[in-house]
Amino acid sequence: MTDKKETAILIVDDEEWIRDLLKDILETNGYRTKTAKNGTDAIKKIKQESFNVVICDINMPKLSGFDVLKQVRLIDSSIKIIMMTANGNEYYYNQCMSMGASGFIGKPFDMQEMLAAIEYSTGKNSFTD
Repeated sequence: MTDKKETAILIVDDEEWIRDLLKDILETNGYRTKTAKNGTDAIKKIKQESFNVVICDINMPKLSGFDVLKQVRLIDSSIKIIMMTANGNEYYYNQCMSMGASGFIGKPFDMQEMLAAIEYSTGKNSFTD
């Protein structure tokens, strides 16, 4: 089992305050993080660096979260992807999961729910530690 410090997370959201909030909380919880302000920036970073988890908003300019999800699956299918959106309806959930997302979080999100989704996706939960 790898240490949380070895888990690299890319946070993708067009809202700076959400990126900053997630970055601060995840780093406080021992994760290494980077941020991307849109889908295009995210794909560029994923091609340049190695990430274990991508947390990605769905509704963004330039490249939607669905497009990011598709491209990440082609670049590296081992990356765990947690999708998030303020439009947390069943259609978005089903679409994300059928495209290979490992988690889905509605906004506004509960930080404990986000941490649990990351731990579940990476296998770092109380049942396996």
